[in-house]
Amino acid sequence: MRSVSAAFVIWLLTLSLLGGAQLSVSWAQDPSAAENEDSEPTTEAANAATDDAPGPRGYALLQAAHKLSLQPADKVDYDEIVKMCEVGLSGDLSGEQEQYGNNLLAWALNRAGEAKAAKGDETGAFADFQRAISLKPDSWRAVHNRAVNFAVAGKSEEAMDDFNKTIELNPKYANAYFNRGELHYDQGRYSHAIADYNKALELTVNDSSALNSRGHAYYQLGRYRDALNDYSRALRADPRNASALTNRADAYADMGDFGRAAADYREAIRIDPKLGRAYLGAAWLSATCPDRRFRNPAVALEAARKSVELDGDKDYHYLDVLAAALADSGNFDEAVATQSKALELAGTGEDAKLLRQRLELYQKKQPYRSPAGPRTNNPARFTRGR
Repeated sequence: MRSVSAAFVIWLLTLSLLGGAQLSVSWAQDPSAAENEDSEPTTEAANAATDDAPGPRGYALLQAAHKLSLQPADKVDYDEIVKMCEVGLSGDLSGEQEQYGNNLLAWALNRAGEAKAAKGDETGAFADFQRAISLKPDSWRAVHNRAVNFAVAGKSEEAMDDFNKTIELNPKYANAYFNRGELHYDQGRYSHAIADYNKALELTVNDSSALNSRGHAYYQLGRYRDALNDYSRALRADPRNASALTNRADAYADMGDFGRAAADYREAIRIDPKLGRAYLGAAWLSATCPDRRFRNPAVALEAARKSVELDGDKDYHYLDVLAAALADSGNFDEAVATQSKALELAGTGEDAKLLRQRLELYQKKQPYRSPAGPRTNNPARFTRGR
């Protein structure tokens, strides 16, 4: 499933390419008559296979499209099913056949949109979801997928309307509650987010992603023990959830349990050596920990550079951590240059104020040390992905 915020894109995203229910229908004539088992799943092959099939030609094409829809998801070209449905619907059909054809077309459009979104084609995906909904307004999966499109595009109101509509159409769809919770979280409505995560967890008990996200919301509300409990539950549900390990490490570090934080960062990196966030957290701890026993300039600098290598230098949080590691290793001139670039990217606001304070330290050739105790003012600590 895809998550809703650009910060998570991480995304998360994650449409239900394998989660769609198969269509079922009672055909008056066996679907196998519409297509030879050995033929390629194309419109041309379907035409050839149905030349001698009884009944209207358009009806036979819909049968062939229906048969293709029952293939494993990774074997199906949904755009081809869309074409077959469109041609079939142009034929001479009864009212019942036309209704089913429209339903099959709507289903195929939704799945085609999911496939496009998985490849990064959000524009094409959105067009498919729109068409699916116009044909079948109660297609809750298409409505939900359109909500994700809206959210990724920053259209929060439209996304919220579609998530609400999805839940109205299917109150038992856990991912709609999860993604609506993500949207609430992204907008700072942490209590509302927790309520939605709770509902998602009622429907899918011990879901690792929902536990992980609820942990974030608890943390932002100052409920640190509840946050740690959720991160730990997420890891019991999925011991290889490197993101949950990294988040728990962040919480441990912020609460002063530096040994457990270091252990979780190491384990997260072992499980997923390409998770930039894990290197980022490890670098911050190794460079800025108020307890000198856990500082290691060489480890901090290596981890900070690795995080930038993996995730890029367009996020000011990564440059902020790299600058702290450079300063801790005594490279103050480079730290000043890096922190200045981070400040440019940060713009204005509370984060910019904190970055500027650290820049002033580096200009004075002083390293930065994290304050002891929990903090909630560093959003980079809880950048999320699904």
